[in-house]
Amino acid sequence: HIFPNLRRFEWIDRSDDDEQHSYTQMFLGPRLQIVSVKKENGDEPNTYTRLIAFLKSLLYMRPSLVQFSLAIDALDCPDAVSCAAGDLVLACDLETLETNVWLPMDAIRHLIQMERRLTSVQLRLLPEQTFSTPSKSPEKNIFPSLQTIKLELPSFEHGFFDDVILKSTSPRLKVITVTTTEEE
Repeated sequence: HIFPNLRRFEWIDRSDDDEQHSYTQMFLGPRLQIVSVKKENGDEPNTYTRLIAFLKSLLYMRPSLVQFSLAIDALDCPDAVSCAAGDLVLACDLETLETNVWLPMDAIRHLIQMERRLTSVQLRLLPEQTFSTPSKSPEKNIFPSLQTIKLELPSFEHGFFDDVILKSTSPRLKVITVTTTEEE
């Protein structure tokens, strides 16, 4: 590892350069705790290949991430980006997650049931992503430590809002921000 003590890495990708990905690898190390990735110019064909490779490398490194942020300018991105981000979420014990990329439901369920650490989350849900409170988990375990939640939902009628947010039992919840994206 070139930077074995690096704790925070922020990558704003505005480039069309395929070689850039190889340089991002040198910033991944065992003590990395905070990663922020912003991808601009999201319509380039190789954009997502580089991003997916970076997310998989980050997962492989198994850093002790506590904060992860992933923002993509393009509204639609391939399922492979969402799956790679979801795999990373499943592998980490995050305190903060901010993403405008939809996550697979297993990653969202993992976040909902995190007992101690997760205090802030930003999620984007698609209309076809339905949710109901997990039968294995009593309602007392829904976002138990959450302080801040930001949601991008198709509408307030989306099941996630009713079945999860309204049933959150966190005594520390202070901020709820909901952006609805319903088209008329």
